[in-house]
Amino acid sequence: MSDTVNLAFAAEYRNEDFTIGAEQVESYTAGILGAQGLSTLSNGLPSFPSFPGFPAVIAGSLDRANYAIYVKGDFDVTDDLLTQVALR
Repeated sequence: MSDTVNLAFAAEYRNEDFTIGAEQVESYTAGILGAQGLSTLSNGLPSFPSFPGFPAVIAGSLDRANYAIYVKGDFDVTDDLLTQVALR
């Protein structure tokens, strides 16, 4: 059994500021083909999926905080077997 052990760790904090702008109403409503079962994800064209626009109700300047931690350990059980454990 080897006595080599490696330990790594990290922490992160990030504050993000961003703006979501309101798109045209036609970009997120089902339109005349909605009654036929076409979703707003296809914008009425099933062969051309796209991202629908943002409605005015969620538009604005926003921010969020992100936290992260990471811990990793390596242990040589034998010369031919390395065991690793990581938590995020």
